[in-house]
Amino acid sequence: MEQICNLPNKWLQVTLEDILISLETGKRPKGGVQGITDGIPSIGGEHLNSDGSFNFSSIKYVSADFAHQMSKGVISSEDILIVKDGATTSKTSYIGKDFPYKYAVINEHVFIVRVSNLINKKWIFYNLWAESGRQQILLDFRGAAQGGISSKFVQKVLVLIPPINEQNRIVAKIEELFSELDQGIENLRTACNQLKIYQQAVIKQAFEGKLTEQWRKTNADQLETSDKLRVSIEKTREKLYQQQINEWKQALNAWEATDKKGIKPRKLQKPRSLSHLTKQELRELPLLPDQWCWVKLSFIAENIQIGPFGSLLHKSDYITNGTPIINPSHINNKRIEPDWNLSVSPEKLSQLSNFIMRSGDIVIGRRGEMGRCAVVTQKEDGFLCGTGSLFIRLIPENNSDFYCYLLNSQRVKNFLSDQSIGTTMQNLNQEILHNVPVTLCTFSEQQKIVEEIESKMTVISKLENIIEENLQKAGVLRQSILKKAFSGHLVPPDPNDEPASILLERIRTERKKTPKPIRKTLKNKIKKDIATMPNLISVIESAENWLSAKDVFCQCGISDGAQTKDIEKLYLELRDLINEEIIKIERRGDEDWLCICSRKEE
Repeated sequence: MEQICNLPNKWLQVTLEDILISLETGKRPKGGVQGITDGIPSIGGEHLNSDGSFNFSSIKYVSADFAHQMSKGVISSEDILIVKDGATTSKTSYIGKDFPYKYAVINEHVFIVRVSNLINKKWIFYNLWAESGRQQILLDFRGAAQGGISSKFVQKVLVLIPPINEQNRIVAKIEELFSELDQGIENLRTACNQLKIYQQAVIKQAFEGKLTEQWRKTNADQLETSDKLRVSIEKTREKLYQQQINEWKQALNAWEATDKKGIKPRKLQKPRSLSHLTKQELRELPLLPDQWCWVKLSFIAENIQIGPFGSLLHKSDYITNGTPIINPSHINNKRIEPDWNLSVSPEKLSQLSNFIMRSGDIVIGRRGEMGRCAVVTQKEDGFLCGTGSLFIRLIPENNSDFYCYLLNSQRVKNFLSDQSIGTTMQNLNQEILHNVPVTLCTFSEQQKIVEEIESKMTVISKLENIIEENLQKAGVLRQSILKKAFSGHLVPPDPNDEPASILLERIRTERKKTPKPIRKTLKNKIKKDIATMPNLISVIESAENWLSAKDVFCQCGISDGAQTKDIEKLYLELRDLINEEIIKIERRGDEDWLCICSRKEE
């Protein structure tokens, strides 16, 4: 926060150091924390979120013995944590009532900032968490790749100090407005999730014939029976094969006419014998309109080709600005996004002619996310199918966009996941794709369905963009609320409030009188907590009804972070009380319930 010349009445601007009680960082044991799966949580920079909250999805631990010896870096309520190095330096979070761990420590990448108890600590957190506060913290940043801030940053960071009562009013107002904002954000995210559900519902209805139900009634003259569709495709398949035979014969004659120079044209393989879906497989599929039918993907595909593998393509073959290789990472939102640094030369391409994709082909990732596919457009005509992909060349009179949407539908994704091979990563092969059940309808209806899908997807996309814009505005609005708070305009001042100058003098006096605190280890903190724990009998006696063993232990102070010996001690005490018939135990479902023996059953 920059130096402010015209402060609100009774306010002060001081350095963070002026109100600081202590600044601490933590540590990790030699050898790190890898392999430690239980103990005391160790909070690092990766656990602090940009919104001031925490991310505990990959929490790490230090052993209880190590944590008990730490004299610095033990987390307490209302602490302010700041990332001190790395790419997220200055990220700030607050230890509020919702912090889930009773005992936790920080590692060497985080600072704990503790300020005077005479100040509203949440107010100081907002000063530091605001964008202006982050920029102030970064004034001390030094270093390049793994740079960071030193403990001297507290001398450079300026914070605003209103009268204490005004601090409390401002914090209450900020939290009220933030709560409303959070609710709005939650509503936007819910709307976004609903759009995704609607998107899948559109796709599902499209391939069950429901989107074009009225169209079929209006265009009955354009429809054919499913039997006629099958016969038409079988004839087209035979015609294509004969055409390919003729082309091969011509190429062979040309090769022989040149005294067999160059590579001999490879003889065509016989067409794959087509198998049909069984009655059992058909029973498990959704019902279709009378003019539609279920077929295997191989029935409508001229070719399903996996990308080159083994010795056909090596990393040493890659060049820049050649013909791009398309792997799953280059397929996003049904579009192909080539990496021109991952391409091959014309010479290499000629050796891999079987893997060249043409306009209208569908390229699909064969590993990782199932159903990730895109239609090859004129712009990508001639690109090379990568090792991690397959491509499908449809028989004419089938719409590639129609089948691309179908392959990306949830039903097909589920089928591919169930059929995929591999343990660490799902993988597809040609055989799996050949057997995918797909819907077959007339080419004109396929086109109409694509139009309907894309019309609805355009609306969905626009709504998603509006939601994203509003989510971004919410972040800006949060900073605007803080800016208004720092200007003294968020809540009206009270003329009866004591000036901040008196508060600051009181803080200085407190710091002079208070001796430097003896650092308490986590072990001492736990001992203090245990000393004030209620005993087992008093907890159960105070209950009006039966209590679950879990609740009893919790009220006795046994929760996350408790020492093993304290847990064992309580178990032994409970066992003795049950044996002496002072406490009785009853099993209810998966839990034990306890009460005093003199109490009647309730």
